[in-house]
Amino acid sequence: MDGPLIRLVICLAVLSLALASFLLGVTALILPHWGTFKNRVRDEHGNFGPWTVCRDMGYGRTSCGNFVSSFKPIFGVYAGGISSAIAVTALAVLSLSSALQLISQCYRSNIIFSQFTLAAIKLISGLVTALLTLVAVCLFATQQDDLEKGFIVEFSVSFYMEIILATFSSILFLLTILEYLIARKLPPGFDGFLSRKEPSQNPKTRTGLLGTTIGNPGFQDEERLRRTSNGFSGTSPTLSRTGSLKKVRIQTQSTEV
Repeated sequence: MDGPLIRLVICLAVLSLALASFLLGVTALILPHWGTFKNRVRDEHGNFGPWTVCRDMGYGRTSCGNFVSSFKPIFGVYAGGISSAIAVTALAVLSLSSALQLISQCYRSNIIFSQFTLAAIKLISGLVTALLTLVAVCLFATQQDDLEKGFIVEFSVSFYMEIILATFSSILFLLTILEYLIARKLPPGFDGFLSRKEPSQNPKTRTGLLGTTIGNPGFQDEERLRRTSNGFSGTSPTLSRTGSLKKVRIQTQSTEV
């Protein structure tokens, strides 16, 4: 597998994992199921997240808000939600940067930023995502049982989704480091993944001669002038490959005399 194909595969892997992580992070952030609480003394139980508390009212009814229950999450839960929200935003930036890289590959030209700049943006976004998802997990884990009020707290679905997100973010960060190191080794002026073959510069080949003619528009005029100075014109008879070149030149010279 050559270098350009490796870069393309890595970029596709980063984009796929970043999109999956973004959807997972948004789901965990919206659902108030980071933890559950249950009172040992009276019938009061429900679930909560960084933004709200939901109390089970019985018969399939649920009431959500900040004052529906005597259970109050600690500030670390709210701070964990803020960290998770910033991490999801960084994931969105990382996904957009990866998409721009693929579009640049399709059109063989830079889109807004160069490949090296996009690799640097993805590296920073990956670092922010990895750190803040880990911080969010650690902050939420500080929520303990509220024994004074008789509440037992257990972790729920969204918290475990956040742990999975932290794992994905760590893998993404490692991939963005690899992308950045590869981008630094690219030759100056090279921005694509799969480069087109350069035309041959050998003047003896057809491609090279064509490139010289296009690059020098006066080539045909110079060739015509050279032929005219040697006694040829546009109305001169066509030369064949049977040795009539010498006869034509002698006839033309005698005419000039």
